Amino acid sequence: MEKKYELSQRIIDIINCLSDNEKAYTVKQLASQYNVTVRTIYNDLKSINQFLYTYGFKLLIIQSDGRIIPSQDFFLCRSFLKIDDFYYYRLSRHERVIIAAAMIMLEPNYITISQIADTLYFSRTTIVKDLPDIRKFLSGFSLTLQTYPNKGLHVEGLEINIRNALTEIFNPESLNHELSNYLLNNRIILSNKNIKIIDNIISEIEMEYQINFSDQSFHDLRYFLIILIDRNANCHYISRHRKVNGEEYHIAKDILRYICQYCKIHTTEAEAYLLALKIKNEIIYQSTITNNKESIAIQVCARKLISDVSKSMHIDLTSDYQLYENLSNHLTSIYNQYIVTYIDNPVISDIQKSQKKIVDAVSKNIKPVENFFGRTLTNNEIIYIVIHFCAAIERYRNSKIIYDVVVICNAGVGTSEYIAAKLKKMYHLNIASVISSHQISKLKKDSADFLISTIPIQNAPIDFIVISSLLNEEDYRTIGNKIAELQARKHTPIRQQQEEITAGDIANVIRPILYNMIPDNAEIIYKEIKKQLRSFFNHTKTYQEELTSPYLHQLLSPNFIQLNIMATDWIDAIRKSAMPLLEHGYIEQDYISNMIENAKELGPYFCLMPGLAIPHASLESGSYKTGMNMIRLEKPIIFNSPEVDPIKYVITLSAVDNKTHLKALFHLLNLFQNEEFRKELDNANSSLLVNQIIEKYEYILPDN
Repeated sequence: MEKKYELSQRIIDIINCLSDNEKAYTVKQLASQYNVTVRTIYNDLKSINQFLYTYGFKLLIIQSDGRIIPSQDFFLCRSFLKIDDFYYYRLSRHERVIIAAAMIMLEPNYITISQIADTLYFSRTTIVKDLPDIRKFLSGFSLTLQTYPNKGLHVEGLEINIRNALTEIFNPESLNHELSNYLLNNRIILSNKNIKIIDNIISEIEMEYQINFSDQSFHDLRYFLIILIDRNANCHYISRHRKVNGEEYHIAKDILRYICQYCKIHTTEAEAYLLALKIKNEIIYQSTITNNKESIAIQVCARKLISDVSKSMHIDLTSDYQLYENLSNHLTSIYNQYIVTYIDNPVISDIQKSQKKIVDAVSKNIKPVENFFGRTLTNNEIIYIVIHFCAAIERYRNSKIIYDVVVICNAGVGTSEYIAAKLKKMYHLNIASVISSHQISKLKKDSADFLISTIPIQNAPIDFIVISSLLNEEDYRTIGNKIAELQARKHTPIRQQQEEITAGDIANVIRPILYNMIPDNAEIIYKEIKKQLRSFFNHTKTYQEELTSPYLHQLLSPNFIQLNIMATDWIDAIRKSAMPLLEHGYIEQDYISNMIENAKELGPYFCLMPGLAIPHASLESGSYKTGMNMIRLEKPIIFNSPEVDPIKYVITLSAVDNKTHLKALFHLLNLFQNEEFRKELDNANSSLLVNQIIEKYEYILPDN
């Protein structure tokens, strides 16, 4: 496609203004707004019409009185805005100055005026005239532009000031989105090679900490990390920074841990403090739960309810991690709102009639939850809990049926990926693609089984449902009902998935055989087999597979296991179980006191099954790292929980969020249901052996 139009910051701004159907513009208004002549605006509108013609859009109509009439679908043209080179994009003086300043700051040695001029498609004379403004921009950040004969230009100043200047350059008020992308894509300033990894890490952090970043904050965090990676990769570090505590520090540490792992860089504690301060002061995010104070205890309640309902239903749902996570979140929502007001929904009465067996099983086993909540749950609250079990049973029965969906979302990349990730976790769906509304017309009938849209749509070639971008309970029911409808009419998935043998399938068959026949070398051999299988099948670990919560055996390393401990009573047992976490800096002293106070106030709700107690405190009670410590008591202790007393194993849990520990806790509770596991644990004579036993059994759990 031949390109005959020019772009500039002003032209892009005008396109954005005209995309607002609520407001009408005239040529004179735009000339006044941008402080240019009417003739200049007419030239800009001519370039816009050339742009529209190039991509097949209706042209702007300019009436005799100067009113500008865009077509109804004019706003869709914005998705085609991009910069291919500086020949067709006219840099303003402001843009030229700050891009040149960034080029000088990022050059490790010296950069010449000619190099800047050639890159920006301007004469050397123009860049020389820009030097006073470049100096002025840099001095605003306490940076000095130095000129060295026969060498070139170089910036001198503190690293923190260089970071601040670079961050300001990527502010949308300094450079438009299209220009920023062009600079990154062509490595004129920094590089976008890690941008997908960064976006995935931020999305993972959102899910892990159950928070949502605003679109602007997602953008700001992305560019802050692009700059950090480039500077650290070239050995430019923040030398020191004041300490920052709280959730923001934990978020920053986890982001940098993933960055170091996947971008292959090294960083420092001062960098973590700088990022934490950025998050604390400038990044806007909201928690997706109202109050997480008792979330760990509620996760324990959820696990017990799943176990009890499984026994009543004679179907094992204890390995359904999705049910565990979703039910935990739902119970937390009920607990935080005290009494949830549900809208009238015909599904409620239908479930009461059609799913009586599941309703009875949940009602029969709900008492421990009610005891913890301190009240009786309403009928509607119980039915909504039943819905989660219905979904789990359907997953159990239909685990081989996978529907393809296309997600339609006009929000930013962070929101789109968050919704797609949530849908994949909640349902047995294959997300074929995530598109914007203007791309609907390009879909074919066989593109997917149905569409899931966060915006109203019309004339779609495929059946669709509309949900909110928040993915609330009503949305989950809408999606579940749609899937149930497809199953009820025996709809065959568009892309009927073949039963394909994968590297993982073979590895999962081999693993238990190795552990049974050669337990001492099983793990070493298994890892090598898995590596060779992946190579044979040309499989690699996906980014999302890598970003997993720690396994139980990783948290309960030999240093965090003590055997044959003497305790005088349940309080002493909790203290002794928690001490190694205190000594290693995972928790503070108040955390131990809060665990004991919780037990006195709420009772031994953390005694989950015969012989096992998992004491913990709320997330705000002084926990710094995710961790566990296990003690095996020499003489079992009474915890005043008749159903499970006496307690032989006390495992203190330290959690910093609602997510990271979840897999390990899930595995712990599943393992303690295994009689063989308990027997080996009882007979183990060293912490190392206990760790090896946990690892051996954990790897053969069904969800692994």
